[in-house]
Amino acid sequence: MDKNLAREKKKRLIITFETNTAPLKLDIKGKACGIPGRTIPLPSVISAGCGLAWRAELSDRECLIAFMKEHDIRWEAMYEIEMR
Repeated sequence: MDKNLAREKKKRLIITFETNTAPLKLDIKGKACGIPGRTIPLPSVISAGCGLAWRAELSDRECLIAFMKEHDIRWEAMYEIEMR
């Protein structure tokens, strides 16, 4: 694979949270259920309540919203950000 393609930026869904427990809960329950995405440090272009965020593909937005509602995981905001 071309290294330049692997480093290409694209729009990603970034979900922020008010507390550190919410993204950790999403990480634990989400991995157990096969939910797409992963916990990342909060991107510097975003100001939010805690230092963690969830990164996923834009196409996973509705799946993530339904999962977080079902498991009472409260998010602060959702952003579409260009990133690797």
